[in-house]
Amino acid sequence: MTYTTPVSFKSKIYIVTNKTFAGLPAGQYIDFLMENPKKPNIVASDMFYTLGIRTCTGGGLKSSKKVRAAGFHFWDERLNGEKLKNTLNKLINLIPDADGGLVIGAKRLTGSDNSVPLFKTVLKELKKACKNLSYFQIMKKPYGSVDFKYSQANDSWYILLTDNTTKNAHSVKTPKKLAEFFEKIYIAPSDRLFVNGKEITKQDMPQFFKKR
Repeated sequence: MTYTTPVSFKSKIYIVTNKTFAGLPAGQYIDFLMENPKKPNIVASDMFYTLGIRTCTGGGLKSSKKVRAAGFHFWDERLNGEKLKNTLNKLINLIPDADGGLVIGAKRLTGSDNSVPLFKTVLKELKKACKNLSYFQIMKKPYGSVDFKYSQANDSWYILLTDNTTKNAHSVKTPKKLAEFFEKIYIAPSDRLFVNGKEITKQDMPQFFKKR
């Protein structure tokens, strides 16, 4: 399926299939291991991507005024306390005039006790820095995963949501399946949501657009 970006001053959030995601330009990779300074968990670029968000929290901030963006992928096993505070400050300082952004990830899994607290802290702090923030909070699928790409050129997020519960892993292709994938979803007034190429409006899924 070919994605033609609609003419709009709003950011676009596309929930896409594996085939579509694989065909998109990649940009700079956001790592999460924090083992190599040359592979950062925060990337400032006009195009970036990351893979394999499970218990982690990922997303990004963007500025329309300065035409710049930064993406992140925070591993719940490595970031908490003062280290998390410093990392968030670094992200916010990269895009001090952020007017849009996205936060996605986390799970309620035994042995991953910091997953949900990390997500909630990141969301809370980024909400202070950016009033227009869409988020996809806490995966309900134990074997669910998130990959995303962002392009500043057309101000678009491309998100691949995969349920790996069975051998035949499948991606989210309908609003109903999207609602079943996360505990909470909020699409900010500054953003538009598309699932498998079709725009989803407040009339279609009012719970996605309800102010929280």
